[in-house]
Amino acid sequence: MSDVMKADLDAIRALAGKQHTSATTIRGLDVGKAFRATISGLAGSDVAAVCARAEASVESALAEVAARVDALAAANRAAADTVGLADDTYAAGIRATLNMEP
Repeated sequence: MSDVMKADLDAIRALAGKQHTSATTIRGLDVGKAFRATISGLAGSDVAAVCARAEASVESALAEVAARVDALAAANRAAADTVGLADDTYAAGIRATLNMEP
């Protein structure tokens, strides 16, 4: 016999909300701030060029992380909705079978 799955749908939805907020925070990070002074102070130099590439790489990596965290949030919201709907449908089926009022 297998275990019965128990899920706290409100907790899953809250987690999804926190994940979405985290993704928004990640997108709001100002990566350029760390590189701006060096790039402008050494404009035209190899160091400035390397810093510009590093800035672009870090921004790209953070955008990917934010997208993945948002995907986790969406998956958690969808899972909570699916489990909740299945539970409601199952309960309604049982009530109908037993001729119970909704």
